[in-house]
Amino acid sequence: MSSKEIDSDRGIRIFCDFDGTISVKDVGAEFFNGLVIGDHRKILDDWFNGRISSLECLTKECELVRVTKEDADRLIDKQEIEPSFLEFYKEIRKDGIELIILSDGFDYYIERVLRNYGIEDITYYANKLIFYDTDRVRPEFPYYACSFFANCKGLQLQKLNTDNKVSVYIGDGYSDKCAVPYADIIFAKGEFYEYCQKESNSRPNGVCNRFNDFFDILNVLKEKFPNYFIKGGNATFNNNF
Repeated sequence: MSSKEIDSDRGIRIFCDFDGTISVKDVGAEFFNGLVIGDHRKILDDWFNGRISSLECLTKECELVRVTKEDADRLIDKQEIEPSFLEFYKEIRKDGIELIILSDGFDYYIERVLRNYGIEDITYYANKLIFYDTDRVRPEFPYYACSFFANCKGLQLQKLNTDNKVSVYIGDGYSDKCAVPYADIIFAKGEFYEYCQKESNSRPNGVCNRFNDFFDILNVLKEKFPNYFIKGGNATFNNNF
């Protein structure tokens, strides 16, 4: 389906990765690189090469972490949100377009970073991080239903877009690839864009666009679907989706 064939009365729902997309840096990588005791490169190599799932990878990395919640907070509080995202979110919220964060990272740092920027009203789905025994952490996976990713973004798209709105997906990395078959429009950068451009995976359901920042995304959406960005139009924002 091309964007020209999308019914203009369907409305839009935007799904977005967090690490390295909304946040300037990959907060999960910053967390583990700064707090893991010992060398975890073998774990990451096994994940990137498909030998273990992200559930296994995150579980093994958490076993190597030694940190108090206070020290973790200090590291997380250094993390920044991409400035263009703040303007992007302000615009789509004004026009009643819903945005949902899908992450194969952890709820603890996503919630804290968003709170630091005063945008706590964004719905997100992520793995859970539990602090215990003063300086230990363990992961929990409430959305695990995939053989490779702890929180499969493709399955989340299927589950969360049952009312058939135009599904827009934004991402930058390896864990975003499962979203490709289920998104009408994709905005990609980094290795995710390279993945989308492969012949066997290119545009199975929609259109893939390269982006540098969220202004690029906003410009494309406004050009293709100008009626979605009229304040007071058909789109409705539901903070409790």
